[in-house]
Amino acid sequence: MSSPISQLAAAIAAALDDPELGAAVRRLRPEPRAQDATLDVAGAAAFLHLPLVTIRQYAREGRLPRFKAGRQWVFFRDDLERALRTHRLGA
Repeated sequence: MSSPISQLAAAIAAALDDPELGAAVRRLRPEPRAQDATLDVAGAAAFLHLPLVTIRQYAREGRLPRFKAGRQWVFFRDDLERALRTHRLGA
């Protein structure tokens, strides 16, 4: 007789392999909104878990791609994710 924990682990593993469950979860996941695609300096800092001064420094150095919208820098979330994946934010 197996323990309740191992039974639960087996049930979770079986559920994760179920394509119908995966499709149901994808349907419940909210679609990204257009406003979520861009971030200001504070949003980029929160997203990357870095101080504001570091975001500004990395942007000036070109380590973070950004563009100016009026007097503000604007960052695309996809660009920030790409910078993380390519290790451009390391020391």
